[in-house]
Amino acid sequence: MQNFKLLVPEQFVKPLRAAIQNRQSILIVGKTGSGKTLLLNALAEGAAALFPAEQIAVLRDTAERVKTKLANLASRTDLRHMTPELQRSIKGVFVDEFVNELRANEVTGFLKALNTGHFGAVAVYGSTIEQGFHRLQSLLNTRNTPSDSIDLAVLMERTAQGPRVTKIQTKTQASQRA
Repeated sequence: MQNFKLLVPEQFVKPLRAAIQNRQSILIVGKTGSGKTLLLNALAEGAAALFPAEQIAVLRDTAERVKTKLANLASRTDLRHMTPELQRSIKGVFVDEFVNELRANEVTGFLKALNTGHFGAVAVYGSTIEQGFHRLQSLLNTRNTPSDSIDLAVLMERTAQGPRVTKIQTKTQASQRA
């Protein structure tokens, strides 16, 4: 959780914590080196601490482990290699953009999971929140829009102080702009 304190300015702490507590879905958008993976790991660790009886998974291309002592937080390289029992038991899914540059089936599976009682976050490349949604949409094989499944969008940027959350947009704010 140390990364969380470094990455998240005070005005954004409450909405991010509330999103995890309320089991909401989060889109993390940023350029390379902006801290997307750091925030994703911090949110997954926070979810694992908040819900110790539930299995939380972080999906990424490499078998690099999330550095934590929490037994219910696991790193995976692909949902397809997990047993059906484990897939059913996972309640929080945190997907790093490097899952083979987010294969379409990974994105579709993630969005399906969000619509069937799971919660979590996905990190994608982009300069703006709108570019992040566009990136997700371009990876989907369907006409479904990812914005229907995402409750909170976060923009990460590399600042003079290092990687930081610089903007948060709720689903309500996004629908008011449309």
